[in-house]
Amino acid sequence: MLSRRFPRPLWLVCAALLVQTGVAAAETSSCAETGHGPLSGDCVGDLYVRDGGVDLGGHTVFGRVVCLSDDCRVRSDPPDGRIVWIHREPAVGVEGAGRVSLTDVVVSGFSVGVRGADVDLAGALIVGNGGHGVWAEHTIETVDSVVADNAQNGLHAALGTVTVLHSEVVGNRGHGVRALTGVVAEDSTVADNGGDGVRNFSALASIVRSKVTGNGLHGVRTDDSDCFPVGPFSLVDSVVSGNAIAAECAVSETCSDVVACATPEMTGANACGTSSAMHSAGQRGSWSVCAADR
Repeated sequence: MLSRRFPRPLWLVCAALLVQTGVAAAETSSCAETGHGPLSGDCVGDLYVRDGGVDLGGHTVFGRVVCLSDDCRVRSDPPDGRIVWIHREPAVGVEGAGRVSLTDVVVSGFSVGVRGADVDLAGALIVGNGGHGVWAEHTIETVDSVVADNAQNGLHAALGTVTVLHSEVVGNRGHGVRALTGVVAEDSTVADNGGDGVRNFSALASIVRSKVTGNGLHGVRTDDSDCFPVGPFSLVDSVVSGNAIAAECAVSETCSDVVACATPEMTGANACGTSSAMHSAGQRGSWSVCAADR
């Protein structure tokens, strides 16, 4: 997984990295002078991407990447090209009105890391941003990526679905994954987020060979206040336990590892701590499918 390339100590020293790169930024050229093709070196300022995409070439953009096409592809060959923010005013790291795709790119230090109608990540690291790591109006798909230590939700799909494949969504202060119409996580880890690990509203949720642990509120919550429509929720060879560790779970909210409007479908070897049955009037008892259910 990508975390082998980006070990967690990197996330912890991200602020120091930005200070160091800020010093180096004074010696780089303007992004406006660099153009829209493969970058020949680091650049400072906003980079406007036309006609589909740009290759960072392993270099650093000290500024925003603004997509001017409906299909914007930002990649780095060699990998680990960086897009970083060294100013105090809020800004979005990579933004487009259509589909935004990032491959082997690091985005850090912005108010929102990536924003688009649809967002695809492959081999990306979205870390240490002051708001959501990724915000999409419709869909988000991550493959071999890490979304970590962002101040709000890690992945936030306002109106659509989130698919998390071979990825880590960890240590974000809000929810790890938030979607409106469905979540699929396969071979992934969603852990240590401040809110729910997975927050999905009244539609399909599928957790396959994944771990959802150590999140502040619910592990996986797939429901809406009226439980309509009710979508199937399945666990396959996964661990969803050890969540509900935030103080409010013992005071103002009943938190569980699994919250659903219908009986969760359990396949294979699962480790599930507690479950709650959600109905239109609120939580009522458990589904009697997890180890500590009564």
